[in-house]
Amino acid sequence: MRIHQVIKAVSGASVIGLFFASALVALPTPVQATDVAWHLTSKLTDESHTDEGTRWRREGTAVFKSGEKASVVSNGTSDALSEIGARAYKAQYLLRFDDGSTITIQGAGRTDMTTGAGSGSGQFVSGTGRFEGITGKVTFVSHASGEGGGADWVGSYALPAK
Repeated sequence: MRIHQVIKAVSGASVIGLFFASALVALPTPVQATDVAWHLTSKLTDESHTDEGTRWRREGTAVFKSGEKASVVSNGTSDALSEIGARAYKAQYLLRFDDGSTITIQGAGRTDMTTGAGSGSGQFVSGTGRFEGITGKVTFVSHASGEGGGADWVGSYALPAK
C-alpha cells in the first residue's frame, strides 16, 4: 500500500512539472537586446501655464543612427521653476515611422532654464507594427533654445520572439 501512495505522489508531481514546463515554453521570450540611438529635433507647438507648472506639446523628427526617420510628438508637464533655475518634467513621446509602426516612450528629466541644457531617462512602454511588445530603456541629453530644441537619445530594446 505504501509503495502505491509513493507512485501516485511521484506521478502527480510529474504532471504538475510537465504543466509548468509547457506553460513556460508557451510564453514569448525576448530576443537579444538591440542598441538604438537617434537625434531628435523638435519645436514647441503648444504651451499653457498654471501655478503648478506648465503643460506643453512639441513636434519634430527623430533621425536614427541607421538613417531611418520618424515623426515625433511629445506631450509633457513641467514643474514650477526651482530655486536654482531648473525645471523637472515628465513626458510621453510617440514616434511614428513611415511604415506605420509606432513606439511610445515615457520619460522624465530636468532642464536648466538658464543654459537650456537638460538630461533624463525613459522606458519603451508600447509599440505597434514591427515594434509590437517593445521593452527597454533610454537616456537623453538635450538643449533647448527658444521654441526649438534638440536631444540625443541612446538606449536598448528587446522585442518578443515571433
